Amino acid sequence: MNISTNAYEFYTIEPVQVSWDQFTDEGIEKFVVSWWDLHPRSSVLAGQERKTFVAEFSTLEEALANYPQSDVCNQEVPVSNTVGHLPDEEMSAYEEEHYFLTTPIIIIRE
Repeated sequence: MNISTNAYEFYTIEPVQVSWDQFTDEGIEKFVVSWWDLHPRSSVLAGQERKTFVAEFSTLEEALANYPQSDVCNQEVPVSNTVGHLPDEEMSAYEEEHYFLTTPIIIIRE
């Protein structure tokens, strides 16, 4: 079990339809475990949500047995990152370093 010291680090289990059976007209569903945290300061998405694939299971019960601390979701949860804080023009390496080291990190939560 991963015990986090950051309040924004957690697991989710989400249903994902991976294919469609043309003969039965039913979807084949899997359950994906994802790890959520924030992008590090070194990233252009610093302070924004990061969703990392961890594992896939055939049933919700299997996923919960392996990741009991997870939040169970009833649909796939998208990541809501923005890039509006990035400059509109290309910069040299020196300009980038100065820009990103002096620009405050803004955490956006909806």
